[in-house]
Amino acid sequence: NDYTDNALLLMARIDYDSSYYNTASDYYERLIGITENNEVLVEAVEGCMKSYYFSKQYENAIERADQLIKIKDITDNQKKQANYILGKSYYDIGNYPEALKYFDFCSKADATEVGAESSYFYALCQYKMNKFDEAEEAVFYVSDNFNTYIDWTARSFILLSDVYVAKNNMFQAKETLKSVIDNYPKDDNESEEIIRMAQEKLDVLEN
Repeated sequence: NDYTDNALLLMARIDYDSSYYNTASDYYERLIGITENNEVLVEAVEGCMKSYYFSKQYENAIERADQLIKIKDITDNQKKQANYILGKSYYDIGNYPEALKYFDFCSKADATEVGAESSYFYALCQYKMNKFDEAEEAVFYVSDNFNTYIDWTARSFILLSDVYVAKNNMFQAKETLKSVIDNYPKDDNESEEIIRMAQEKLDVLEN
């Protein structure tokens, strides 16, 4: 009934907002099992999906993301979010071919930082599958379409250096890393991490 729905929903929201994802997913799961209200069901499935993802229960996150995508009247944002979580979850369990499909969707459907991140992970999946030509092409897709997101562009070029190493093109690998080090803005902790990552890879190649 509505009272039980509202009580469970309130407890689930409170625990989710407090990052108590395990108990939040329990409340959301109970809601999924009993509610007859479609709006509540959508929120419960979405909340469950995100709670499982943030608590690193990737198989369960995949199951609920698949369920969310199949609900007809979800918003475009919910559809993007489900595809993103599917991509990241499949990536985190090492299923790169499956992850590719969802990162490809997000990279084309989302012009925000989520699209930039998804495009980077699309390239990374290709690299991990030893598809080096496809990975190289994917890096330039990030650069062409998401160059305002400097962090993901820089990470993509660091990945490109790995692609060149795999292709035995050490000169291009070094030049790519030097370009990241020379041109990346040096203004915050994120930049320090990225420059350090590039420098460490360059040091290995030069020694």
